[in-house]
Amino acid sequence: MQAIIPSADTIPAAWGWFQFLLLLTFPLHLLAMNAMLLVVGMFMDIISATMILGPVFLPMLDAFGISWMHFGLIMTVNLAIGYCTPPMGVSLYITGAIANKNLIYVTKAVIPFLIIQMAVLMLICVGGVAR
Repeated sequence: MQAIIPSADTIPAAWGWFQFLLLLTFPLHLLAMNAMLLVVGMFMDIISATMILGPVFLPMLDAFGISWMHFGLIMTVNLAIGYCTPPMGVSLYITGAIANKNLIYVTKAVIPFLIIQMAVLMLICVGGVAR
């Protein structure tokens, strides 16, 4: 039974090889990484997600030639965007409570800022590719 359950040491390596084998091209890998980080950012806070996902993504960075500093910036921006989006957008609830507005009003008001953040994220990702 113990051989079936992966140990904590093998999970990041297995995820890295899974990503490396399925997404052999850099742009597809970057797109999958951004999508995963955005979804995780919707449900977890930034510090916890960084502590959990940082070691998972680090083995893949060297394989694709991504700088650790560039990855840290991409990860932080992705998680910050996810932090501002429903269903668990903590910052939306806090803003609504301060402004005495409901969640729907605050969500509609934040959409232009999310579009700007997504554009900045695209520039960060493209800027890293053009190095």
